[in-house]
Order: sequence, then structure tokens, then C-alpha cells
Amino acid sequence: MEQELRELYQQVILDHNKAPRNFRKIE
Repeated sequence: MEQELRELYQQVILDHNKAPRNFRKIE
């Protein structure tokens, strides 16, 4: 389960670095 969370967390970080402004719009 930790591996899945790590992968998901990494994806979120990558997306956030790619477009942090879009990340704020989601909230």
C-alpha cells in the first residue's frame, strides 16, 4: 500500500511542479 501512495504522491508533485497555478484552480 505504501508503494501505491508513494507513486500517487510523486505524480501529484510532478503535476504541481508542471503547473502549480492549475493545481490551485482544482481546489
